[in-house]
Amino acid sequence: MTDTHPKKRAILEAALAEFREHGFQAANMDRIAARAPASKRTVYKHFASKQALFEEISALLVERTAEASERPYRAAEGIRDGLEQIARNLVDLYLDPEFLDTVRMMLAECFRSPEAARDVWERAHSGEDGLTRWLRQATKDGRLAVSDPVAAATQLTGMLKAFTFWEQVIAPSRALPNQAERQAIVSDSVKTFLARYGEAPTGF
Repeated sequence: MTDTHPKKRAILEAALAEFREHGFQAANMDRIAARAPASKRTVYKHFASKQALFEEISALLVERTAEASERPYRAAEGIRDGLEQIARNLVDLYLDPEFLDTVRMMLAECFRSPEAARDVWERAHSGEDGLTRWLRQATKDGRLAVSDPVAAATQLTGMLKAFTFWEQVIAPSRALPNQAERQAIVSDSVKTFLARYGEAPTGF
C-alpha cells in the first residue's frame, strides 16, 4: 500500500483482513476498528463507510496491477526479453496469495452488486497500463505490428491469466505453479503473442 498516512494504512490493512475473513457483506466496522487498532471515530474520519473502504481497496488492486506491468521501453533490449519480463512480473502478481484472496472477496461482491461490478470495471479500465504503453512504443519503433495496443495487451494478459490467475481464483486448493512452470507459461504466451504481432528482426 502506497498511502503514507500510517493510521489510514493500518485501517486499510485491517479492512482487507476483515473482508477476506468474513466477506464484504458480513464485515463489521467495529471489528475493523479493533483490528487497526483505532477508534471508530478515526476509522470514519478516513473512510465514511464500508463502501468507501471497498472502493479504496479496489483502487489499490488496480494500482498493483499497473505497477506490475510497468517497464521502460528500451530500444536496445530484445522484444522477447522485454515482454517476458513484463509477463513474469504479472504472473507473480496473479499468483500472489494475498492478491488472490482480495480478488476473490471483490468478485463475490461484484456478483452480488451490479453497482460494485460497474465501479470495479470502470476503475480497472480508467487508464492506460505499462504494457499498453510498451507495446505502443515498440510498434512506433518498427519492432512490432500492433494496430490496437489496448486489445493486444488484453490478449497477452488473457493468455497469462488463463493458466495462472483464473485457475487459482476458482480452485484455490490447487498448488501454485513452481518457477519452472511459471516460466513455461510466460515463454509460451509471449511466443504465441509474437507469432501474431511480429518479432524483432535478427540483431536487435
